[in-house]
Amino acid sequence: MDTSGNLSEKRMHRFHETRYGGDLSLLIMRVLFYWLPTMYTEYIAIYESTFLKRSYYFTQISLTLVTFLSTMAVVISLMKVCSIKVPNKALKVYQILYPLTFTSQLIVFVVYWTAIHPKIGDLMKKKSAEHQFFMYIVHIFPFLAAFAEMIIARPMFIFSEVKNMVIFGLFYTLNNFLQTKFIGGYLPYPFMTWKDSSSLVAAVVILIIGVIFYYIATKITDSINGHEEEDKKKVE
Repeated sequence: MDTSGNLSEKRMHRFHETRYGGDLSLLIMRVLFYWLPTMYTEYIAIYESTFLKRSYYFTQISLTLVTFLSTMAVVISLMKVCSIKVPNKALKVYQILYPLTFTSQLIVFVVYWTAIHPKIGDLMKKKSAEHQFFMYIVHIFPFLAAFAEMIIARPMFIFSEVKNMVIFGLFYTLNNFLQTKFIGGYLPYPFMTWKDSSSLVAAVVILIIGVIFYYIATKITDSINGHEEEDKKKVE
């Protein structure tokens, strides 16, 4: 596995190739399995979210990321179909943000369904059917969309870029602390009240889980693409 973190042009273009046909096939699959599920979630979120919620819920921040990335992926694929040169800066941004987005969605999916949903089950029953539907969609569709991109395209995670996950995690932890203590006065998550050190411990544990997931994802993409040894030799 390459651990140098060099964003070579060859590796950046790999994010926008597929084993299931050419550029047109990738565009169609990205629209159907990556972009549309994400935009459907965004459509529902319009009626359930506020700007404040968007700024302190990790789920909502991750949704914003996957919405931006799925749209960017479709635009890049469309440009390739139309034989329009895609700027390397755009490819670089996508390569940096997609692994971060996928890992974030994986954290949202696992943490919500294992640690949060079981504890708020009774509370959810008192909510409207529309809100319950939204909670299911927002904690399933974006993750499935991000996972679909991993299957249909050829993303390649580089473990040396795990620093992006750490930076993102630290940014959210600080944001959560400020929102809870000084700005919103609302507790987005019951295990992060910031009344004692347990909140910081929870943040660190989730960040470690994110790093582990990121590492697993590097192995998965290596296995799917089948070019681990090739990259050791060709990617600086």
